[in-house]
Amino acid sequence: MKVSDREAHVCMNDDEAKVGDRVMAFFNDCQKRNTVDGKSGAYGTPCVKTELGKGTVTKILNEHYSVIQFDEGVKFSEGNFVEKIK
Repeated sequence: MKVSDREAHVCMNDDEAKVGDRVMAFFNDCQKRNTVDGKSGAYGTPCVKTELGKGTVTKILNEHYSVIQFDEGVKFSEGNFVEKIK
């Protein structure tokens, strides 16, 4: 859930995220590639996992949700997803 231009509540369990952890935000770009063997739309549209930018876990809300503060300039929206940077 987007809270502000730079902050969101994300589904990250309290056992996978800790305050201070860095995360990468992604979105599925389903428009980039619309070909199968060079033929447009033959078997649907494959999606490409595309990076949006980084952020930091600033608070653990409960056992299922954390607050992420995204770096300046990261344009995230509802439906994007995050992964912890290892």
